[in-house]
Amino acid sequence: MAAIVNYRAMLGRLGFTQDAQAFISDAQRGGFDTLASLDVLVSGDPTGGNFVKSMRRPGGDSSNGVLVSFRAETNFKSLLFFLRHKKRTNRTVVIGDITLANITALAMRQEKEVEDKANFVTPENPKFDPDDWAQSAENVLDFVSKHPGVTGIPLSYVLRDTLRVKAEADDPAFGRVDSEYASMEEEMISRASILSSTAVATMTDAELEDVGPFTDIFLMDSAKVYDLLTTLFGDKEYYTYIRNAGKKKNAINGRKAWFALFKHFVGPNFLEHIQTTSEATLRSLKYMGEGRKFNYEQFVTAQKREHHRLENLERHGGRKLTESEKLRYFKQGLQHSALENIKIFIANDAACRASYDKSVDAVKEFIRNQMQAVPSALRVASVGVENHASSLTADEVAECDMWMKQEDWDKKPFAEKKRIFELRKKLRNERKKNGVAPNPT
Repeated sequence: MAAIVNYRAMLGRLGFTQDAQAFISDAQRGGFDTLASLDVLVSGDPTGGNFVKSMRRPGGDSSNGVLVSFRAETNFKSLLFFLRHKKRTNRTVVIGDITLANITALAMRQEKEVEDKANFVTPENPKFDPDDWAQSAENVLDFVSKHPGVTGIPLSYVLRDTLRVKAEADDPAFGRVDSEYASMEEEMISRASILSSTAVATMTDAELEDVGPFTDIFLMDSAKVYDLLTTLFGDKEYYTYIRNAGKKKNAINGRKAWFALFKHFVGPNFLEHIQTTSEATLRSLKYMGEGRKFNYEQFVTAQKREHHRLENLERHGGRKLTESEKLRYFKQGLQHSALENIKIFIANDAACRASYDKSVDAVKEFIRNQMQAVPSALRVASVGVENHASSLTADEVAECDMWMKQEDWDKKPFAEKKRIFELRKKLRNERKKNGVAPNPT
């Protein structure tokens, strides 16, 4: 008896009259006498509009209806969304949780989801580089997360690492001071059900991945994810991993498809390949001065790109570079003779020895000062190395590789232009002979 009294009191807080409270909770009319019974509306009539209409005009006859104010209807709509959100994040709800403050706190979220659904625009396909799988995987997950599932949860929950949901008591909800979630989206992705309630708790995750059983909503969302992966990778040679794992008889499983692709790209052979190619790229990057096509900023950016690639793979079993390895490749890449003094400085300075970034800044400052003091000192830039014997002097090489504005070139005497042309031709032939990319044009 106390339960129904508390339930009707809750309906009263929403603004329903006593007649409306009796209608809702009466088994022969409304039939919703507990919070659990409202689950039918949460799934089938999420705004409650049809039910409220039946209250006002049961059987189409308004003479037998009950008064439902706009306030009560609005609050009832908020209640159903509140229950829906708690259900999709696996949170329990008791009568005491149903306060106007609690349910209206989700009002903006409710409006946002309605608006997003009405104005949905398919996001642009993500960038995917097989040689930078970790970053590419993040791009794909971000792309998938921009597509809502059946219940409005970002579809990336289908591809999360963990099958099981944490115990509610150990996982404070978003908004709590001790919560680990920075947004509602994060909480929904982490706490959405993948496994059915009938799944055997003692089975391993590997066994559950294979046999489930899965919730109906997950299966529908998983099929959507499979379609998205097919759209992204259907014309790629590695699509076979997606198709073979994700499509079995009449079952379509985007989760299995994704992890089959994932396993291919983070297998030990592939990780070794990425490690080898990244370090080879770092060895090949050479800074030989400021130029139009390659300068110091580009040199550092190219190095950091490889650092980032290896750091991304660390959580998948790869190995990131140590600070000393970064510094070794950095110093090896500084090939211009004018940089010898700064190389000695960073080798002896404690702060630079301990930090790649501090060494980068020190060389940057050195180059800026040198460029101001000696404009022609650092005017050669290349991804190659001037390590072959040349009949030209260092100044002549710098002059050949130096670029200038067209108007400055036009001001030069004809004889000077001819001399530079001849030097460039000679240097280009020497570089070609020694297997070095010929910069002069």
